[in-house]
Amino acid sequence: MKAAILYFSKLFLILTVAYGGFQFLTLYFFGGNQQLHYPLLSGLGLGLILAFVFTFSQIAAVKKLHPGKLTSEALSMHQVTHMQVPLTKAQILEKLQSNYPTKDWELTEESDLIKLKTSFTAKTFGEKITIKVNKLQNGLSEVFVESKPKTWFTLVDYGKNLKNIIYLRNLLSA
Repeated sequence: MKAAILYFSKLFLILTVAYGGFQFLTLYFFGGNQQLHYPLLSGLGLGLILAFVFTFSQIAAVKKLHPGKLTSEALSMHQVTHMQVPLTKAQILEKLQSNYPTKDWELTEESDLIKLKTSFTAKTFGEKITIKVNKLQNGLSEVFVESKPKTWFTLVDYGKNLKNIIYLRNLLSA
């Protein structure tokens, strides 16, 4: 419950300041005789409504993917996981290129990094996924996976980055 309240508070603050601030500046520069408390009230009202809608949407999506107690990490747009797998970087690349939906993602490769980008959907602007592979001496590879939105201003991802992490963890562990 604490995670949901923190998430709601963050959304409420951002949305209220953004909308109320925009209304205030518009009214201040172009408004004329209207009172300046209107932007504050409309910002609070819209911020409250949108924060409730976005919070409940995010919680509902994350609860489907994350059983148990809801945490701030599960609600976050930035998801990270770490695992050890008996695969080389080449084998990981082959798995990514041959499995749906990863075969539809844009894939680029660097020395020890694999970068994936998802496309724009109705729910998100897309995600950037970074997979770092370190070969260990015991024949395993240490894999760090990070999934985050393409845009810095994303407030709600409806669990999409968590879904990417779960999918990749299952794909690489199988």
